[in-house]
Amino acid sequence: MRNKFLVSLAGLAIAFIGFTAATATVPNPYQWLLLSKLGAQPNPNLCQDAAAMRRYLSSGGNPNAMTTLGQGSTEQQVSLLGCANPQVAELLLAQPDLDWYQALYDAVSRYSGNSGKLTIETLLEKGADVNHKFESGKTLLHLAKTQAIAQFLVAKGAEINAKDLNNSTPLHVAATDATTRNLVKLLLAQGAEVNARDREGKTPLHAATATIQNTETVKLLLASSAEAGAKAQDGNTPLHGAAIMRLDVADLLLRQGANPMARRRDGRTPLSLAAEFSSPAMVELLLSQGTNVNLPDGYGMTLVHWAARSSQVETLKLVLAREADVRVKRKDGMTPLAIAAQFPDAKGDKIKLLLAHGADVNAEDNQGKTALHHLAAAPAIEKRKAFDLLLAAGAEINAKDRAGNTPIQLAKKAGLQGEISLLRSRGAIE
Repeated sequence: MRNKFLVSLAGLAIAFIGFTAATATVPNPYQWLLLSKLGAQPNPNLCQDAAAMRRYLSSGGNPNAMTTLGQGSTEQQVSLLGCANPQVAELLLAQPDLDWYQALYDAVSRYSGNSGKLTIETLLEKGADVNHKFESGKTLLHLAKTQAIAQFLVAKGAEINAKDLNNSTPLHVAATDATTRNLVKLLLAQGAEVNARDREGKTPLHAATATIQNTETVKLLLASSAEAGAKAQDGNTPLHGAAIMRLDVADLLLRQGANPMARRRDGRTPLSLAAEFSSPAMVELLLSQGTNVNLPDGYGMTLVHWAARSSQVETLKLVLAREADVRVKRKDGMTPLAIAAQFPDAKGDKIKLLLAHGADVNAEDNQGKTALHHLAAAPAIEKRKAFDLLLAAGAEINAKDRAGNTPIQLAKKAGLQGEISLLRSRGAIE
């Protein structure tokens, strides 16, 4: 009997998951009490249908229930009040068991025009705390997406520099979003601390410079005396974030005194990051500040080492034009040529450039490996030109590393048949 009863309830739940004005006519005070216990959710159409919402509430519906909006990758859970039109919102706001703070969370973070405004105004007038902290430590002002709602919250006494569990302020949050420039402007005008630090020591400027299409926010922060060279606990500066892809932002920061050779904890500088990951234009901009290209980082890597890893041959040209030392070794003994052999380009241009600038083709690292050893074991697809260049420059084809491995033996261990055949054809001894 019990199983039959549960099956009947489950069938009832399925029937009512699509509950709308067209499918329900007689209110039953237990319908939605039972359905919610079985995991049923109200249909999101309720959010736009005041008559259906009245029937839902009179049949035991929970005003705090969540519903599902969207499908697939756009699917999200939201409270009924979070998707309600003004008429439905009035009904929900009148419910004595409404969860004020869930309602405020949805209204502020989603802010859907008049409904959101009505929810926020009504609940704050009823006595909701404008500085209530949610589980993350965020306040309503952290959640605000528009200048209008932030202005309203501030007028109601929202703390402008409130900190969440990460010590992030509303300005930290707003600075990460390229669409909230006007919100940033408002927060700054209301006295937001422009150089506030979160738990990692990052300022709002760190957040803004790491966000694409956010140049105007960066300008606002700098105009409000944001510290261009502020260092986080790991040593990252705003320029470290901008150096990878934000040429316009990097230029702004440099004009405010940012240091392209500022070291973070691991010794990486904005310039070394640019040399490895960014465009030649970024590298040229940072080099124009009169930087020392031979200064090693925490790994013992100089700028030419990082440029040798890059896929941008033009970057390596720029660095070499600054009289970079091509024979310098990093801590494990690898030279820029060895790194270029590890990350070869199809035409061998990086190897050609380094050899033309005096790189030692048979220099050994701490394991006794030469550039040819590294090239033989590299997983790159096209290496024939690189092999030709190294061998033509006098690379010892049968040189042994500390473990006694020759280049062809390393190619065998890596299962690289093309490299084995090529080295064999050039006289490698197996």
